[in-house]
Amino acid sequence: MAGAKRIEIRAGAGELKVTGKRGSGQVSAVGRACASAQELLDQIQLKVTREGDVIHVDVQMPDVEAIQGSTFAILDLEVDLPDNLPLIAVDSSGDARFQGLASSDIMDSPGTHHRGHHGRPPRA
Repeated sequence: MAGAKRIEIRAGAGELKVTGKRGSGQVSAVGRACASAQELLDQIQLKVTREGDVIHVDVQMPDVEAIQGSTFAILDLEVDLPDNLPLIAVDSSGDARFQGLASSDIMDSPGTHHRGHHGRPPRA
């Protein structure tokens, strides 16, 4: 985490919960995947990487729109991160909750978006 200046989250379908933790020195990402078929479930991936001074949390999802029938794939994602690092988050669908963040830029598609804070309000 030393030298990191920003965290970027790219979430897919499913719920997203992001919590800033005071004094934390790490990023923790945990997901719970669900899909209509094992083949789709096998394609869901959660990756945390670092490029220079940016930490990336990326969800990779199968293209369920390309499959005929009633198919779905979601990943409910919980991310804990230091409360002093700026966040950029892109969420495609589902509920999104953000709290305890120093600052944030959030792009959210359909779903419910909740923001909370402890001392410093996020900006969206």
